[in-house]
Amino acid sequence: MTGESWFDMGHPELVGTNASAMSDIEGRYWARLARESAEGTGKAVFSLVFPHPRTRQSATGYHTCFLMPDRIRILCAGAFEDKNG
Repeated sequence: MTGESWFDMGHPELVGTNASAMSDIEGRYWARLARESAEGTGKAVFSLVFPHPRTRQSATGYHTCFLMPDRIRILCAGAFEDKNG
């Protein structure tokens, strides 16, 4: 496989998806932001905007990422804030 893939416990159907060119609805490329956060070359906590899964309103996700010991894999943690309550 080429590119960057992801594993998300909440979305097993996306395992192995090439995420290298995926962006949020405002055009931010999350794989690049995740790598920069993990390597310390970007923001420690970055945000992404996606449609809320239930309301379809804009929801902002705040994420921080860390390099795993192999210095290849990245572990990210985050939470979403629904902008419209």
